[in-house]
Amino acid sequence: MRLKRLFPLVVALGLAGLASAQQITRYAVVDLMKVLESFYRDSKVLRDFEDKQRSFQVEIDKMQKDVKDLQQTKIEIQARGDQAKALELETTIQKRLDFIREYYKVKNDELEAQRKRLFESSEFASEVYAEIRRVAEGDGYSMVIDWKRASELRFMIWYSNSIDITDKVIENLGKIKRN
Repeated sequence: MRLKRLFPLVVALGLAGLASAQQITRYAVVDLMKVLESFYRDSKVLRDFEDKQRSFQVEIDKMQKDVKDLQQTKIEIQARGDQAKALELETTIQKRLDFIREYYKVKNDELEAQRKRLFESSEFASEVYAEIRRVAEGDGYSMVIDWKRASELRFMIWYSNSIDITDKVIENLGKIKRN
């Protein structure tokens, strides 16, 4: 009889424990570049970063166009029946594709290093991180992830916009800057 009375209490306590355990780890995402761009639009450091990014993309696009042109030439040569020349072009195309992949990796690493310097070198960065911490703690998040970096690493596959705190951080920082 006594066990019948204790059983609902034990179940209720267990469910309460599970409910609270589920709320222990909550994640949020933030777009650090969007935050930076919102406040440093006219900054020389940011303009330099964006110029480098655009320049890099122009170079990659040009190299990819050259490869496509070579591939088209190879198709035309194969149609004429010159297999030796087509094989030679295939080797050239493969070398250029390998070069583009390596070039892309190196340039992407350079951009990432410059991006890190943007955030690590400024007083503003400490304000941003402090505001992210305030928003996260205020909203009960245990962890905040820079969603662009996570998605580039294929770490994050999907997230709900309801956990994106970017706009809230920007809004709060805007209030601080106006005061």
